Amino acid sequence: MDLLVNKKYSSIRKIIIENESLFNNDYDELFKRLFDYMYITRMDEEKKRDCLITVSKYFYQNSQCIDQEINFYSCILDLNI
Repeated sequence: MDLLVNKKYSSIRKIIIENESLFNNDYDELFKRLFDYMYITRMDEEKKRDCLITVSKYFYQNSQCIDQEINFYSCILDLNI
């Protein structure tokens, strides 16, 4: 999460790619984990709501996209934390 706060977006993509084995290249699982994390994190309730909606939107798109890694990365960029 520190990467998001510090806006190190190029590092985030690299970390996602290098660690795909940790989530078995299962981006649905990764979206679930991200959603759960956003749900329990301490942030302004309105901001939390916006983040949860964003993650949900990209999670839905994930089942229809060609490149799930790009879809997940786009979600991270769209979160604007």
